[in-house]
Amino acid sequence: MSKIEVRITANAPIFIEADADAFGNVFSRMFDDEQVHVLRAMVDHMQIHPTQWDYIAIALEKEENHDVRDKLRYVLFPDSAAKDVEIAKLRRIATDRRYMLDAYRAMLGPTALQVVQAWEEKGVTRQHTDWGPEANKLTGEERAAVLLSMEAAVAVEVDLESQEEDF
Repeated sequence: MSKIEVRITANAPIFIEADADAFGNVFSRMFDDEQVHVLRAMVDHMQIHPTQWDYIAIALEKEENHDVRDKLRYVLFPDSAAKDVEIAKLRRIATDRRYMLDAYRAMLGPTALQVVQAWEEKGVTRQHTDWGPEANKLTGEERAAVLLSMEAAVAVEVDLESQEEDF
């Protein structure tokens, strides 16, 4: 196993000085099983200081330590790191889309705003309507009026027994 150079600065008690760079240098030259033993020893010694893990986590969240945090996460937990990157990307997309939806809402006319309000009240999160041929000739307000009339139509009770049979 590699050794750390130390200087004794007092007779009793004995203080050992080893800077982080010297320790990192020695650690980097160890074999993988030795490195795991060092990491295990660190974890074992930290058992009596469990809140220190919280302080370490807080320190790793500081801007100047993000490179260390990200590297450790990527190397030790590659699946987790990839998921974190994907989650951050998806959050950004969702935020961008929310901003665009707010911008579009500001452009809606009164009839379309009625549709928006009705959908929000009903908790509608997705909607699909087959508009048929030449649907692109309808304005947004005309489409909103069609949707409102469809909503109203399903709310009207129809007595099927009084209807003539067409089939």
